Amino acid sequence: MGYGVATTQIALALNTLGHNVAWWFIGGVEHDPAYKFAIDKMVRNQESFDLYAPGLRIWHQFDMAEHIGRGIRCGLPIFELDEFTPREIHHLDSLDKIFVCSHWAMNVVNNALPYRNRDTYVTPLGVNRMVFNETIGSPQSGWTTFINVGKWEYRKGHDVLIEAFNKAFEPRDRVRLWMMNDNPFLPPEMTAAWHQKYTATKMGRQVSFIPRERSHARVAAIMGDSNCGIFPARAEGWNLNYSK
Repeated sequence: MGYGVATTQIALALNTLGHNVAWWFIGGVEHDPAYKFAIDKMVRNQESFDLYAPGLRIWHQFDMAEHIGRGIRCGLPIFELDEFTPREIHHLDSLDKIFVCSHWAMNVVNNALPYRNRDTYVTPLGVNRMVFNETIGSPQSGWTTFINVGKWEYRKGHDVLIEAFNKAFEPRDRVRLWMMNDNPFLPPEMTAAWHQKYTATKMGRQVSFIPRERSHARVAAIMGDSNCGIFPARAEGWNLNYSK
């Protein structure tokens, strides 16, 4: 999911810069097989990690207290709302440095912790251009294919996306909508309800549901076979939809 993908790329980039990263997972372990060798090495570094190295916790703002070692305690939380609960403020306040993905997020943190402004930094995320780039894929001639990638949820605008698709097109139009939205946190009946919302419409026969892929290369290839990505998100803490 998002935290795992972002953490993997950040850890790999730090490794490339010459840092000897030691990595502790939060939750279950699932990663792109292409990165297995590098990830295994960073996990083995737990055995002899530097006690005084800076620690970076990439996780929710309400759970920032746990850290490894005695170094500077840094956090990179991802959030979409503009106010924090008392617990979230307390956990953020426990950090020495706070990193966020956008200037909007920095303003939210600074408004909540005005006496900590000097400790907040914008560190925009990026895209691995070796994997995701415009040379990948080949859209089918004669069709216009729209794609949406992101787990089923209201925040990502999946309730309005199918409404827009039905208002914009008729079944005679050579258009289709690819939905790549498996959400492992949803019970099967909720996933079935989302599918039903899309298929029980006039354009339902031109909607396809693509199973989740473990490989970033496969995701890139599928996206490359489409013509246009459509992401009507109500909020996006990763700030990637609008990055160059």
